Amino acid sequence: MEVPLKNINFVVLPYRDRYFAERYGVAVRDLHIIQALGASPDVASVNVFNRPVSLHERILGVKSQHIGQSPSAEFPGVEWIDVTSPDPIGPLFKRRWVAGCYSGWVERISRLKKKGHLNVLLDFTPLSRIPYHLLDFDVIWYDLIDNFAKHNRFSNQERNIVATKYRTISTSADLITAVSQGALNAVDRASSACFNVLPNGLPLLRQEAGLDQAINPEHDFGFMGFVTDKFDVALVARLSGLGYSTAIHGEVYDASVGNQLASLSGVTLFGGFNAADAYTKAASFRVGLIPYLADKRHDESPLKLYQYLAWGRPVMTSAEFEITNKYISDYSGLDEEALRELCVSMLATASDDTLVPNIRNSVDHSVRWDTKIAGPLSAIRNIEAQALEDIGQHVP
Repeated sequence: MEVPLKNINFVVLPYRDRYFAERYGVAVRDLHIIQALGASPDVASVNVFNRPVSLHERILGVKSQHIGQSPSAEFPGVEWIDVTSPDPIGPLFKRRWVAGCYSGWVERISRLKKKGHLNVLLDFTPLSRIPYHLLDFDVIWYDLIDNFAKHNRFSNQERNIVATKYRTISTSADLITAVSQGALNAVDRASSACFNVLPNGLPLLRQEAGLDQAINPEHDFGFMGFVTDKFDVALVARLSGLGYSTAIHGEVYDASVGNQLASLSGVTLFGGFNAADAYTKAASFRVGLIPYLADKRHDESPLKLYQYLAWGRPVMTSAEFEITNKYISDYSGLDEEALRELCVSMLATASDDTLVPNIRNSVDHSVRWDTKIAGPLSAIRNIEAQALEDIGQHVP
């Protein structure tokens, strides 16, 4: 007897939550996936349980519960659940507190399951101890949004917490996806879980008018993203020395790096922005930069690589990533003359209006999350079918 497929109900524990989305928009991988799940006709419901908000954050007004649980036009079909942690001391330990901040919310998270549905827990958290066995979901999906085992902003103690988390998911998760092969290699693959590399991509297609009218961008080069100590300031200094200008769009997390950049001739720091305005920021420069120091780089599938190309910008990078084409160039190891020649070539390409469609078409719809989400959804259905088969039933 054939058993009909159940509707899928997702409960999501994000790394970046509703508050991040309010400030920066749909700017990162976990929010991309949440957005795609909410828009998928194959998903019945999506409930996102924000990281519990500390009393300090509430008292200071940093995180208003009104925002935390309010719907977002960017996430149709997604419900947000917002709670306040009563722990008065734990948040003083910052990321180390996050490791145990869900311990008092097992019952609340469990109540988000729906009877008669295939209940899937999607966990993005790199530090948090989640009692999967107590939550008792039908499917546990863990996504490694980054390789946190070597994250440049995590301390050694925090990386040890990450290692513990990765050991737990290797034996508890049914589906493990990772942004890159390097990230996936951080997890023990001896279990029976389904493992898949799922590189970054682009969010749901939106109308991105404006770039076609940007005939004369003000800057030669541009960077979009958070500015941290992994940023290769030396590259921008070399570009400055060659007489080129660079636009830096993004919040500065490390003041010393921001100060170094601000001191360079031809460099302008524009500050943070919302993802909804990203394409207009890209109109300010001709060539996109991904300048990360090799010893601190953990972004093994940088989102901005796809964004720059989708906006018709050739890309200068400090490493090779999962996609390569003639519009992506690696500057690492180049001497001054070779770098000068590369700059001339890339700017000539960027200034050729006839090539812009080719650059844009170098990334097609297959890299957008409304297409990519089919992969993990198919894997979840296979897990469901296997579970039914194991109890003597069959789903075609």
